[in-house]
Amino acid sequence: LRKAGVDGWVCSGVDHWCTPLFPSKVYPASHPKANRAWLEYLLRQAEQAGITVVSWYALNMAQPVVAKYPHYRMQLLDWEYPADSKLAENASRYFACLNSPYLDLLADFCRELIRLGFKGVWFDGNTISLHGSQPTFQPGCRCRYCVESFRKATGEALPMAVDFNNPVFKRWLVWRYAILERAWAKLA
Repeated sequence: LRKAGVDGWVCSGVDHWCTPLFPSKVYPASHPKANRAWLEYLLRQAEQAGITVVSWYALNMAQPVVAKYPHYRMQLLDWEYPADSKLAENASRYFACLNSPYLDLLADFCRELIRLGFKGVWFDGNTISLHGSQPTFQPGCRCRYCVESFRKATGEALPMAVDFNNPVFKRWLVWRYAILERAWAKLA
């Protein structure tokens, strides 16, 4: 790869559901074929060739985490999903809320990736988008962690539906981006 001019490479320490591809000491489950030795070998070879390798990770996707800790799951705001869409079902099955203890677990997992040999983590879906929706939907969460955090920050009840005419929903948008900024700072 180095001879071809490659000096950076996005590899992944996780599969497409963000299940570790190595036996993790942080996450509650790893891929059935998880193998630390092959990943360490790959990272070592890249480093020897002068290639920087970062791991891909979808910011709030955490199938092994929400399977073990269902109360960390996102609970989407009401929205008109396309009739043939499984977005809401998939979100509740695979996506964890950044206001839950998941964020601390994710930070610990990222440190584990760095110790493994990755030079960084590329967070895909940084605004927590659900691919496959048109336009791409940026879901909001209404789990108990979000309800408590929003009330504490604003003194108001968290809106339960997407409504751009609602002034409380507009305040929710600002609050939500502050939550994302807090997450990015914690993971930096």
